[in-house]
Amino acid sequence: MSKQIRYTSGFANFLAILTIIIEVISGVILFILYILEQGIIVISPDPWDTLVKILIALLAVAFIFAAFLLYSPLYEFLPYITKVFVSILLTIFALLCPVTIGWKYFMNGTETYLQFAFLAIVIFIVEAFVFYAVYAIRGKKLIHITNHRRALESIANSLRKIAGIIKDKKEMDPLIDASNRAFRSWEIIVRHELVERWDLSRIIFQSLFIAMAFYSASLVIILKVIDYATYALVSVAMLFVFMIILAGIDAIRSEKLRAVIR
Repeated sequence: MSKQIRYTSGFANFLAILTIIIEVISGVILFILYILEQGIIVISPDPWDTLVKILIALLAVAFIFAAFLLYSPLYEFLPYITKVFVSILLTIFALLCPVTIGWKYFMNGTETYLQFAFLAIVIFIVEAFVFYAVYAIRGKKLIHITNHRRALESIANSLRKIAGIIKDKKEMDPLIDASNRAFRSWEIIVRHELVERWDLSRIIFQSLFIAMAFYSASLVIILKVIDYATYALVSVAMLFVFMIILAGIDAIRSEKLRAVIR
């Protein structure tokens, strides 16, 4: 088991380092694109389009790797600072990419790309603030969780006193097992509600995901990938399907929760 944990930890850190390297390469390409925009260096033939394609591909790979690191069991094997650094670096370069491309079109007289890039940054900032505020409010649950912990400790102390009186120790086994399960559930609550949900790396990544989803949808409209009539029909259909799926998932989870509470 120790070897498995060591290998998993090594793989998680290797993937994190690889993600950071990809992000740094993306930053270098962004810097080269900026230099080309400013006309500081002239390369013939112009590598702009090729560099943009490479940049988008690298950011897509880094986005997938970061999602895998933050939302898989590998998450538990990474230091907090590593997870935050991966998210921050990805966010900076992912949001600078639309700005850099938008500035190129702005210099050629088209403002729309740069406007949507700016809106994507605004959406990211607002979402990150909202998520952080919501998760910070969860910290107030710490008071109730602390009281729960004290109640568990009181039960455990009472069980130890009773165990010293009862002659047949086997009669205590169900109570001890119930107490142990209560302590384990307490640890899960603390980890899930206070630690995992209030993680800056995930807050940043979720905000980035929403911002880039908005920007991608904007590109679909700008580039006229589909006509507006088709776009309207598809978007309305997606809205209804999404709401139905979301309601179904919520109903299933609610029933499972009720079954557990009962």
